[in-house]
Formats: sequence, C-alpha cells, structure tokens
Amino acid sequence: MSILKPFKKSKKTDIVSEEIQSKEPEKAKEKPITHKTTEGILKKIRISEKGTDLNKNNQYVFLVRNTANKNEIKKEVSRRYDVKVSAVNIIRMRGKVKRLGSKFGRRPSFKKAIITLKQGHKIEIT
Repeated sequence: MSILKPFKKSKKTDIVSEEIQSKEPEKAKEKPITHKTTEGILKKIRISEKGTDLNKNNQYVFLVRNTANKNEIKKEVSRRYDVKVSAVNIIRMRGKVKRLGSKFGRRPSFKKAIITLKQGHKIEIT
C-alpha cells in the first residue's frame, strides 16, 4: 500500500483549495442590460459619386457599426435627423487586400446602410 500513497488525494490539498476560494474578492454584481442603446450606431455619412446620385432618389448612404441591424439604424436616423425612414438596405463591405513590397495586409471591413426617406423628407448634408 505504500506504493500508492503518493497518488492518493490528501486532505491538505482540499483545505488549501477552500482557503484560496474564500480569499477571492467577491465581484460586484452588475445589473443586466435590458435594452440596447442606439448611440454610436451611425459612424458618419458617406459622400461619394454614387451616394450623390442616390440623393436624387431621396436615398442617403451611412457608414454604420458592424453589429447594427436595420431596425436600430432606422430608429437612430429618424431620431437624429428628425425624418421618416421608409426603407433600410445594408451592405457588408470586405476590406481589400493590399500589398506593400513583399508584405500583405488587409484594410478593415465595414458595413454601410442605404437609407430611403419618405417623400417630403430630406437630410441636409454640409
């Protein structure tokens, strides 16, 4: 039986592990978030040739947060610019692979949203 003694669990290790657990500080319990905030969903308005052509059809192009969905974007645009949104289309743009000498890299991916406004509503771009 003396051969198996080193492999047996001793009561010492159990006592030590209990002491370590009791010394850990208790973390303050955080309140669960019950709703999502729409702050920071719209990064900026994207001004390009295609975007200015879409303005004629009452459509505007925005860069948005990668985790944003259509409902959040619609609420944020209507809240921030005080307009009525009729449709939201989302496009995920993959970052392009770029090369500098023998090194390869990738530009960051982003998400853009094309917002269609109802007739009579307009966003002033300055």
